Amino acid sequence: MTLLKKLFCLTCMVLTLCILSGCAKEEAMLSQTRFMLDTFVTLYLYPENQELFTPCFELAQSLEKKLSAHYENGEIYSLNKNKSAKVSAETLEVIKKGVYYGKLSRGKFDISILPLSRLWNFDKGEHEPPAVQELKEAATKIDYTRIKISGDAVHLEEYTELDLGGIAKGYIADKLAQYLIDSGVENALLDLGGNIYALGSRQGEPFRIGIADPENPQEVVGYLELTDCSAVTSGIYQRYLTWEGKRYHHILDPDTGMPANNSLASATVISQNSADCDALSTICMLLGEEQALELINSIEGVSAVLVRRDGEIILSQSAQEIFRRSG
Repeated sequence: MTLLKKLFCLTCMVLTLCILSGCAKEEAMLSQTRFMLDTFVTLYLYPENQELFTPCFELAQSLEKKLSAHYENGEIYSLNKNKSAKVSAETLEVIKKGVYYGKLSRGKFDISILPLSRLWNFDKGEHEPPAVQELKEAATKIDYTRIKISGDAVHLEEYTELDLGGIAKGYIADKLAQYLIDSGVENALLDLGGNIYALGSRQGEPFRIGIADPENPQEVVGYLELTDCSAVTSGIYQRYLTWEGKRYHHILDPDTGMPANNSLASATVISQNSADCDALSTICMLLGEEQALELINSIEGVSAVLVRRDGEIILSQSAQEIFRRSG
């Protein structure tokens, strides 16, 4: 991502949050932004808690180093390289949750997807998509059942490599929220590149968080009213490459090696656990509309707002209580 693009994304993010919060004349929340987790992370705290900005960012960075496949000497990087390692409690927790969602989605969500995501390399910019034969070969290396866990040790079978990008940001958001709670903070807003955690409320009212219009991401199709919960959106408009007039988005289907191809343009999942939201939003995009709704409606305490490519908005059973349409 170029510096210009980063600054553009930051401006859009700040404007969107300002509009949805109303920018009312009330006790203002302070904000600080850092570039980490391959995105902009913005924390909103009230003035009495501003001394917690630095330790929050330090916590996020320490977790990123453990969970990223790209930090040399980090736990996932070392595990991918050596195929066997003892890992920290945090890394183990994320791997176990990733395996759980692999089972729940019957392999659609698979944290061993690194051979495929490396091929596509969406951070490189414009380039030719991988060849069909390359995708087929990469697909044979993806299988979460090849991850073996014994105590605090993790073993990967040959060719297996982990990429926790589909769940790590949510997990870090949960850890930041818990750190703030343990520090006595009652109200805060965390934005990890669109992974939102609303802690408490804003002046006694729920935080209002917009859901972007996939066709025009600077506009919103509606907003969520959130208190003490997280909301995470996966969408075909967030990361992609364009080649010869065709757009290829970053939500990859392990079965085909190609970007998911169904009626959905975005899926926003809401629950009290941000890691769950992170994984489930990706799973919804991979399953498609009908199976996604069936899954979300079967899980207690989880809601979803699905936006189709034709613009239609579909709500899970419990989402109607917290979603308000624009206009």
